[in-house]
Amino acid sequence: MYRFFILSLLFFYQHLAWANLDATSKLPAFSLPNSSVYEIKSEKLGRSYPVFIAVPNGYSKTTKTKYPVVIVNDGPYAFPLAASSLSVPMSAGVLEKVILVGIGFSKGDNMMHSRIRDYTPSIDANWRAFKPGQAQQYLSFIESELLPFIEARYSIDQNKRTLVGHSAGGLFASYVLLNKPDLFESYVVLSGAFFWDKRLLFKQEREYAKNHDDLAARVYFAVGTHETSKRYPFQWLEDQTEFVKQLSDRRYANLNIKQDVIEEGLHETTFPIGFMRAMQWLYSN
Repeated sequence: MYRFFILSLLFFYQHLAWANLDATSKLPAFSLPNSSVYEIKSEKLGRSYPVFIAVPNGYSKTTKTKYPVVIVNDGPYAFPLAASSLSVPMSAGVLEKVILVGIGFSKGDNMMHSRIRDYTPSIDANWRAFKPGQAQQYLSFIESELLPFIEARYSIDQNKRTLVGHSAGGLFASYVLLNKPDLFESYVVLSGAFFWDKRLLFKQEREYAKNHDDLAARVYFAVGTHETSKRYPFQWLEDQTEFVKQLSDRRYANLNIKQDVIEEGLHETTFPIGFMRAMQWLYSN
């Protein structure tokens, strides 16, 4: 069962290999306008990560305007898709202009090893081969190394940060919500892997609720109607819907939740649809 799930995720990301396809044209390689690529060496983790950053049209290094920042995990896939999708509505003025940041996979590591290691909050015995359970360390990297790096170089509003994650990345975003909720103003959770470690996040939310009556954040959830155990090894739809209900039933002060269940949505298609719906909810002018 787990082998099938891994293969399905690999299929989901297979188009990342587009750069290796044979080129029959002499046209220059396509690049994203207003974007830059950095490599950040994490002293805390002893690993390096590529970081992709796109600024909106009209952005200037000398600007006094502070922009919201939207951070997406699974950068090689999510960043170009998100940047391209945001360009027209931001330029048209229907969405607030944001600075987009994509975090890639650790340099020299297999993609699945990188994401399962970094995005998961505990060691699930079924996934030991990927050395999981380093979400806290990865969160520390984001907080103390990544954010200072980008905020020193770009005009960013520290009170308007959004964290976006899909699948294991959605699990990570939910983990941050419960363990460091004030680091981001808003969270986007798309097809979160809430099955992880016997549904650990459900337990963490119950522990959080024992000592807190507030959870100040805006959180957008999306999952597809076809993300069920009939099609996939895990109950993405059922688990995420139940987690949203658990959060909503707490009636936390200052927690604003929006949930979309995407008609005929698949695990492989929830990110592009859910991401833009989330941006429209969070950043409509």
